[in-house]
Amino acid sequence: MVNAFYGCSNLSITAVDNPNFSAVTDMGSMLRETSANPNTSSWDTSSVTDMSFMFFHNTSANPDTSS
Repeated sequence: MVNAFYGCSNLSITAVDNPNFSAVTDMGSMLRETSANPNTSSWDTSSVTDMSFMFFHNTSANPDTSS
């Protein structure tokens, strides 16, 4: 998922289901420079080892990272 949506300035995430990230290891810069504010509270990121710059320069991200 590295750089998957990087720079998508008009990205709007409206999905209500949870994406399956159980096998993903790299989310670096995934939502960098977007306006996406996804509900991350139920995301399975147990295999992720790199989230560097995931929300860097994101204009509205306020992810729930408690889980």
